[in-house]
Amino acid sequence: MIKKIPLYKNKKFLVSIVGFFIIFLMVLSSLNVFETPDNTSKIKYKNYVFNKQDTRWITYINNKPFVFFYNPLDVENLTIPYYNFLQSKLYISYDPKDAANERFVLERSAFVLQNSNIRPVLACYSEKDCPDIPIINCSNDAGLYFKYANDTKVYIEDNCLILQGTTDDQLKYLDKIFFNLLGI
Repeated sequence: MIKKIPLYKNKKFLVSIVGFFIIFLMVLSSLNVFETPDNTSKIKYKNYVFNKQDTRWITYINNKPFVFFYNPLDVENLTIPYYNFLQSKLYISYDPKDAANERFVLERSAFVLQNSNIRPVLACYSEKDCPDIPIINCSNDAGLYFKYANDTKVYIEDNCLILQGTTDDQLKYLDKIFFNLLGI
């Protein structure tokens, strides 16, 4: 008579099953079947749906696409002092010595303001090395001043809202401003 050995006592069979299970998990993880919240490609915030495309977040307002670098959840805890953006024109200024670092942020801020029906005017904060554009003084002119620095601060000085920090930090705060202007 042949004696049957229960499966759990057959070590060779048990090792094979565990091995196949581990290989199965490794294959699934390499195919990215298990998606973590950090990899999410769609979020709903208030009444808006944001879809991630590459590294940007897109939502539609009145059938018009709006592109952001950060989603609203990424920036909702950032605080910005109250600043009155309801003006016909607003200077966006920078220090000419930081022109290479600020170029993209300045272009992005012009886009944000134009889409909020505010006319952006490019300006310098200092005269040295400034091209042929206006030079602003925050005690006389209203504007956004992008100040490139390693430490991040957002504050109001006279008539200017100053966004100080790296390009990434400034883009975060700029997206926060854009969300506020759009009512998101």
